[in-house]
Amino acid sequence: MLEFKCVFASEIKRIPKKYPELVWYEMDFRIVINGKLFFSEPNFPVFEFLLSAKKWESMNSVSFEYNSIETEDNPLISFIHNREGYVLHSPWQLFQCDVFFTKEQIISAINSLENSIVVSNYF
Repeated sequence: MLEFKCVFASEIKRIPKKYPELVWYEMDFRIVINGKLFFSEPNFPVFEFLLSAKKWESMNSVSFEYNSIETEDNPLISFIHNREGYVLHSPWQLFQCDVFFTKEQIISAINSLENSIVVSNYF
C-alpha cells in the first residue's frame, strides 16, 4: 500500500496553481509504503509536488521525476518504471524500495493526498 500524507502548519485559503505561491506553503510530508516510513520532510512544498504529479498523471511518459526549486538534491522523488511496475526513489529515502506499484495505485495515492488537503481546509 502506498500513502502520501501531510500535516498542515497553517490554514490554506485556496490551493495555489503557479509560482511563487506553489512553494509558500511548506508542510510535514511523508510517503508510507506498506506501513513503513519511506520519506519524511517537515518543510515540503506539497503543492509544487502535486502540480508536477498531476501533470505526469495525464501524460503518457513512463517515469516521473519531481524536481523542486527548494533543493539541489533533484530529482527529489521519482517513480521509476520497469516491466514489473513503478518503484519509488528519493535521495532522502529512509530505505530502498523494492515494492512495485501500478500507475493507478500511484495516481490513487496522489488523489487521496489532494482530497485530504481539500477536505481538511474547506469543510
